[in-house]
Amino acid sequence: MNSIVLFVTIAAAVLVIVKAEDDHDHSEELKQIEAACEKETGVDFDLITKAEKGHFEEGNDLKCFPKCVFEKAKWMNAAGKIDEAAMIAAAEEKGDKDVRVPIVKKCMKKEGKDACETAYLVYRCYWEEITAAGLKK
Repeated sequence: MNSIVLFVTIAAAVLVIVKAEDDHDHSEELKQIEAACEKETGVDFDLITKAEKGHFEEGNDLKCFPKCVFEKAKWMNAAGKIDEAAMIAAAEEKGDKDVRVPIVKKCMKKEGKDACETAYLVYRCYWEEITAAGLKK
């Protein structure tokens, strides 16, 4: 019985890793951060995938996922203050910086009533603008 449980656990982990690699064109570090935040916040992976294609559904569980990612990536502190230099550096590393950096600067101005909402608004703005600009992740 224990070997069956172990097999199912390993198979599920492999499936999650393969799914993450197929759907998310991110650095290994960011993939690990997203996986940890997916687990911590309980957000459905499909919502993340849709969001990163510019599609957001109202009333979903995605709201605090970006805060988790931003904090772990050091783009936001626990009080909800965005680290402008860190976010711009991340955008520059991604490529297409002539398009991404202005988008980041625009989206960083979004503010919510708390850290979760602020991160969500910045995240949503970024992915909507990236999608509108025709860029892939």
